[in-house]
Amino acid sequence: MIDDLGRQRLPVSELLNRWLGPLDGAPLRLALDGQAETLPFDALLVFVTNLAPSSVFDPAMLRRIGYRVGLGPLSDAAYRALLRRQCRLQGLDCPESSIEHLVVRLHRPSATPLLACYPQELLRRVFDFASLAGVEPRLNIAALEQAWHSLCTGGAPAPNPVAGIAS
Repeated sequence: MIDDLGRQRLPVSELLNRWLGPLDGAPLRLALDGQAETLPFDALLVFVTNLAPSSVFDPAMLRRIGYRVGLGPLSDAAYRALLRRQCRLQGLDCPESSIEHLVVRLHRPSATPLLACYPQELLRRVFDFASLAGVEPRLNIAALEQAWHSLCTGGAPAPNPVAGIAS
């Protein structure tokens, strides 16, 4: 998997040209310590980018990429389910009032789409802020506000979820 394609130091065309042979079924040639090795190549190559495919790939490369899947915002129900799942995986209670606040009071007014990346990143921040304060993480409205503002609004002040800690 090559993540964030188009953001590497290496020009995209050079990176992709290295994969042309293996993408067409040819063996992969690797140079290690001055010795070249030929390896069979039978793998699924996945390119991930949030850039428009036409800005990253030229038409010839687009023809070689058999499947392109665009992922957009989740439905309200899918986003809520993902947040519940992420909380369950992290061992964190997930009150419905917190979910409702996140979707209705944070996402909607800011027109921030319900992307699948947000639940996990917000929970990471809830855990980070709780760790910094030396308390158990809790998914409450104040913790979500703090996590949200540190992620989505460039660090605007938010209520502190931990009493006695200065914001």
